[in-house]
Amino acid sequence: MEPISEDDFCSSLYGELQSEGASGWYVGVSHKALERGLGPLPANARILEIGGNLGEHCKYVEHDYAEYVVTDYREVDFTPINERIRFEVADAEHLPFPDRSFDRILVTCVLHHLPNPERALEEMRRVVRPGGVVSITLPCDPGMLYRLGKVVGPYRSIKKRGAPIDPRYFHYSQHRNHYPGLVSLIDKVFAPDIVKQRSWPLPIPIWNVNLFSIYQVRAGG
Repeated sequence: MEPISEDDFCSSLYGELQSEGASGWYVGVSHKALERGLGPLPANARILEIGGNLGEHCKYVEHDYAEYVVTDYREVDFTPINERIRFEVADAEHLPFPDRSFDRILVTCVLHHLPNPERALEEMRRVVRPGGVVSITLPCDPGMLYRLGKVVGPYRSIKKRGAPIDPRYFHYSQHRNHYPGLVSLIDKVFAPDIVKQRSWPLPIPIWNVNLFSIYQVRAGG
């Protein structure tokens, strides 16, 4: 079986798998969940999305905004859905933006990939404005329900397509950071702020029986 790079996977199979069958349904649910419980934001809000890939989340944002900057660590074939959205290459651990420059930061299923997620969270805390919101989707990996979902969802889809990739190896090699560790980092970095967390599908904070958690962090002064 020939190896496939993360860039190749994200630029081809990833988008297709995100939009079909059970995986597509799950992804849609997680994107919609990230837009709930935000609280007030200014009508001219500036949004920064970190690790936004091809901009899959853009269409789910319902609140008003003046600018939406989608970033990723590499160039992608990005097509904005409106004139207020633009793409920029940026390292999550060294964001090229001034302090307190965005009203909302979006991070969907990114932290488990990063070499230094604590540094990335500190960068988010730096660039969000006081009173702004940091919205994080955190998959409950290596939870029991999450890994079962991978087996019946994308793993099976990848095999059906005959893709030159071992889905289990690829997943485990890319998910460098586990859920409990990331939660501890979120609690540490955003200790001065108001942090609200909810889990799905069960409204109980037990990660082994949930698929993902949503964090809405209201930044203090």
